[in-house]
Amino acid sequence: MLLSELTAQGLMKRLEPTFHLIGSIVEGTRLWEANEMDITVQFQAMKERPLTVGEDATTILLHQDLKEDFKNAGMAKDGGNAIYYPQFLHFVLEQLDSSLSRLEERGELPQNLSCNFVCPRRN
Repeated sequence: MLLSELTAQGLMKRLEPTFHLIGSIVEGTRLWEANEMDITVQFQAMKERPLTVGEDATTILLHQDLKEDFKNAGMAKDGGNAIYYPQFLHFVLEQLDSSLSRLEERGELPQNLSCNFVCPRRN
């Protein structure tokens, strides 16, 4: 449900995100009731060619096959050869937040689900 909402269009559709549960729940080391879970996001379009760190930790060099997608999303810099990683991370969190909000508005989320992202809303 979330993946189909998240990947309906644009850059997220092209990146093909998948979610993977990690941490104590998967490891079987959880001591008490689970009231939270750790999830990572992997992008299948980047699986064969992961992002490469540029001159500093905030610049990520793009591979040729993704340059146009990031450029169209307004995230490319240095002539389309790189992206600013904090901007990309913010974009991903905003997309997740928007997708969850649309699902919630349509009543498609469990009522006891709570999602907390550290992603300030833009005005």
